[in-house]
Formats: sequence, C-alpha cells, structure tokens
Amino acid sequence: MSDLQKYITQEGWTDTATWLIILREDFDAVQVALADLNAWGDNAKKYADMFLTIRHETVHFWHAISTNFLYSYSCNYVQFCIDAINSVRHGGKTYDDIPYSEFQDRFRELTKLLLSPSTPVRTIDVIEGCAVLCSYRMNFSSTSHQGFLRHLNQRHSGQQEYRSAYLHATEILGEYAFDLFAPACYLALQGDNPGKNLDSIFLFARDGLDYFPNTFIIEDPLSYLLEVTSMSEEGCFPSVVRKQMPQGYFSHPILQPYIEKIAQTSHLRLADIFARPYIYEDKSHPSKEIGDFLLEISPPLNVYSDRAGVLMGLGQQLGKDYGIIIHHMTALVSLVARLVFNIHQEMICPHQLCPVYQTNLCQRYLAFPLDDYRNCKFPELLDGVQLGNLLNTKP
Repeated sequence: MSDLQKYITQEGWTDTATWLIILREDFDAVQVALADLNAWGDNAKKYADMFLTIRHETVHFWHAISTNFLYSYSCNYVQFCIDAINSVRHGGKTYDDIPYSEFQDRFRELTKLLLSPSTPVRTIDVIEGCAVLCSYRMNFSSTSHQGFLRHLNQRHSGQQEYRSAYLHATEILGEYAFDLFAPACYLALQGDNPGKNLDSIFLFARDGLDYFPNTFIIEDPLSYLLEVTSMSEEGCFPSVVRKQMPQGYFSHPILQPYIEKIAQTSHLRLADIFARPYIYEDKSHPSKEIGDFLLEISPPLNVYSDRAGVLMGLGQQLGKDYGIIIHHMTALVSLVARLVFNIHQEMICPHQLCPVYQTNLCQRYLAFPLDDYRNCKFPELLDGVQLGNLLNTKP
C-alpha cells in the first residue's frame, strides 16, 4: 500500500465541476495490468475491480461532454463557485465567518436536481446506474442480464443510486433492459429532468416491443428508442453543439476543448458511441477510428495514490498548464464547499501538523510536498485569487 492510499477511502472519485479523477490504486499497478492483459494470474480480481472503477468514472466524464443535463450541471457548478469566490474576495470575509450561508441556496438547487423526482427514479440514479452498467459491460464483454443482476447484488446491495434505476427497468422491460437501459439513460440525460424522462422512455420502450424485430431492438437500441419515443437524434448534445453552443451556456474552462472536438467530429455517430460505449470499446469492434476517438476523449487528468498525475487524450495534447488549471480549479471548488457549507472532506495531504491542514481549506489541493509542509504552494494559490486573508485567522 502506498503512503497515500490510507487517506483515499473511495476506490474512485470524480469532481463534477472540474472532472479531475482521483483513484485509490497506484499508477504502477495500472501499468503492470495493461502490459499483459492475459497474464493477471492471482491479481485478476484486483485488476478487474481497478479497471471497473476507472471505466465507471470515465463514463461519467463522457456523459459530461455528451449530454445536455450533465454538461449544464457542471457549467452551473463552476459558475456558482466562481461567483462565490468573487463575492468572498470583494466582501472582506474572514475564516471566522464560515459558513457563508448566503450562498447556500444556489448550490442546494444543484443537489435538488440530482435528487428529483423522489420516485420512481431520481436523476442521480440515472447517472450512477448507467455508469455501473456501462463499466460492467466494458469490463466483461461476455455477460448477460442475469449476470449483471448478480453483479448488482454482490457489489451494490443497499446502494440505491447504483441499482434502483436498472431494477426499475427490469420490472418494465424484463431482459430487454440489458440492451435498452444505457441508451435510455443517455436520452433521459438530454433533458431537464432525467429521472422523470427515464421512466417515460421505459414505458414507451415496453409498448413498442411487439411492433419491432428483436434484432433491431438489440442491435440498434438507440434507434429503437428514438422511434418509439418520437425523439430526435438531433436533440442529443453532440448534434446540438455541432450547430452552435446553445445561447446562455457557460463556456466550461475544462470541458471546452472536448466540446470543440465533438463539434468537429461530424462523420461518426457520436450519440450511439456515447449511449453504449461498451459496444465500441470491445476488442472485436472493427473500427480503429472510433477506438482512437474514445482514447482522445479520455478524461483529461487522473491522479493516483502514488501521486502520479496522468494527463490523457486531449489533456495530454494540451499539456502541463492545462493539468495545472484542472488541479487548481479542483482545489478552489473544494474550498468553496468548505466556505459555503463548512464541509470537511477527507484530507489526502498527510501533514497534520501544518496550520493550514487544520483549517481544511486545502482539502483537495493535491500538490502538497512530501517533505516539509512549509514548502507547500497552497497559500500562494489563495494569494493568487486574492483570498490569502482566509489564512490570517486561526481556527
């Protein structure tokens, strides 16, 4: 176990404002597993679980750049954080004023979006349930509806957000859920109320089963769902941004290069690729072009427990400065959570004697030194955004 693994309690975690991914596994283990996929031996379960986590977080990122709801959610999250920081900067607030409760209502609206409707399926159930199914099918290409139900019982028993949407789909669609669920979630996430949307899509899908050939339903589930719901593929986010970014949309500082890439990729059926990536990630799929596209739109920055920060795809092309922007934005987003709601997140930094550590203001600052905490650059980051006064008052 690396020194930092004990500070990372989740197998994987994604910041939905900046899309930085933190993984509990160390980078060397990933490299060893990738070096020979057929020689995992005694480490087979460990490596399979590791890639399941990586793929789960990757699906979240792909939905952020390909669905109207999650892209808009992330943009609003970033904008609210920027507004809060600007207000704190100009309002002369100090550490002793925490929590800054006047900002709470806007952020609570984001939480309400995820938790609505209360029944039968919440938006968070759509987001997480789809990532669970997609990552499972990406990990295990030869599987089935029954196999996935066993997986849910073994890995996610009692975790509503990971299982409830698929179980609801099973009640309505039976074994067809295995092929229709992910595309249905993808379409549901194109609207303002994904939980409500998903339930309606399931009902339309059920009512159309007797009128279309099984081969069509299973081999092209997205087209089937578009047909029975009278929805248009042109309404999916990749098609929308090819025309132009919708008026009033905030230009997301991290996601914008990916949106531009999608807008330029007009010759691939991106809606289907994002709706069921497990089909196109399969080794047996003949399209190298699609495989290369998926690699290029990998999540921009993964941070591993051995402190390896790995830029991937477009992130790698954009270089170190882009990675620094992601890292600094993640630290500031977490700072806002501390200032507005007094949320104390897990501290990954090990320097418990550091006076800044005691404040939890730096709870997602990952570039801490391993030797002397006095060499840490976090105070400089606060000074850079004119929030250095927050460190003047001790907790």
